[in-house]
Amino acid sequence: MYYSTQPAIREQFITGLRELAAYLDSHPAVPVPTYGTDISVHTDHTEDGGRGQVAHIAAMLGATITDDTRNGGHLTAPQRRRIDLPGQGRLPGLCLVHQSRR
Repeated sequence: MYYSTQPAIREQFITGLRELAAYLDSHPAVPVPTYGTDISVHTDHTEDGGRGQVAHIAAMLGATITDDTRNGGHLTAPQRRRIDLPGQGRLPGLCLVHQSRR
């Protein structure tokens, strides 16, 4: 499985994000993306339960699922979140869930 709700793993991930933010805050010369960035949560393959995982995560995010698997694509559930960046206004961030095909 490519994602987890285990408290220790979540804590480690969130701590890493905070450390990254602190590093960027204390190193103003390091550039950051002008228009936000993506955080992707990848699921298992269809045969391993990926379709159900996408449905579950999409429901938690309130996202609509797009199924492009008939055309060789992926099952996706994009969910836009807007974040405030000082001096730059509100920029979109994107959390994308997708189920890879084998």
